[in-house]
Amino acid sequence: MSRSPAEVVVRLNSGLGNQLFQLAQGMALAGQKNARLRFDTTWFYLISGLHPVRRQLRLPALGVSLPEAFSGPRRLAVGLLAAFFDKTRRGKLMLSGLGRMQIIQEDPLQLKNGDGLSELGPGRTYLNGYWQTNTPFMLVRDKLPRMLRPRDPLSSGAEALIAKADSTSTGFIHVRRGDYLHFMGEEGALPVSYFSRALAKTEESGKAVARWLIFSEDNDWAQANLGFVPNAEIVDYQSSNRDIEDLMIMKSCSAGIIANSSYSWWGAALGDRPDRPIIAPDRYWKTANWTTQGWALPHWTAIQGWS
Repeated sequence: MSRSPAEVVVRLNSGLGNQLFQLAQGMALAGQKNARLRFDTTWFYLISGLHPVRRQLRLPALGVSLPEAFSGPRRLAVGLLAAFFDKTRRGKLMLSGLGRMQIIQEDPLQLKNGDGLSELGPGRTYLNGYWQTNTPFMLVRDKLPRMLRPRDPLSSGAEALIAKADSTSTGFIHVRRGDYLHFMGEEGALPVSYFSRALAKTEESGKAVARWLIFSEDNDWAQANLGFVPNAEIVDYQSSNRDIEDLMIMKSCSAGIIANSSYSWWGAALGDRPDRPIIAPDRYWKTANWTTQGWALPHWTAIQGWS
């Protein structure tokens, strides 16, 4: 009897930034195992409506094909059992048997000290986690950015900002507040002092930035607190694909100041090049006991996030 081909299944969930990390991890592992890559997208149809912040499956809008690992009743059953396991860490053996797969649950400690994926068996491997480290991206950086192309034509507003970024030395600043502030308060949202220090660090790099584009879901806060940023424009244009298009604009900029956010991480990583200074916070949360050393790309500059 012939053995089934090796297969890596990625459970996709959460927002666009995390979906991209999950995609990168799946691509990297499938390449290492010489395996085909498949996905479990059921979270977006079964669970996302219960999530405190509504999330949508957005990888297809970046031109990513997502062949499903399961079909019919088994797809539904795997999706429900995976959601139960993800919430409770119970039912792993049942889920493994149902999907005929080895389940790899993300372990933050393993990710801190290595990818934790070196001891994998043959057959089907199911990945559940966010995989927010730089390791998978660096393994697929020659392939993944070329794959990501907006499926729909860019809006006129996005096209104008990309043209501006391409024609002048334009940097981007990403401010993440919204859900961070709501759920974590000042423990999650970076303070004004971080952006001030980041701006000074960019100037120290010797990179001349003629104008700054500020991206935020809280434009009122940005307007009230970031007035010290020279030649700044708070990005505000109309489009049904703002999440996709904003990434493309960030990608086109020649410098960047990112937040503690997987979304702006990708805005920086997709346009990665040696001459592009990127400033990142040294910790993901104010009271985190781990740094962003394994999260930021090696040549980015990490500075103090909270005073």
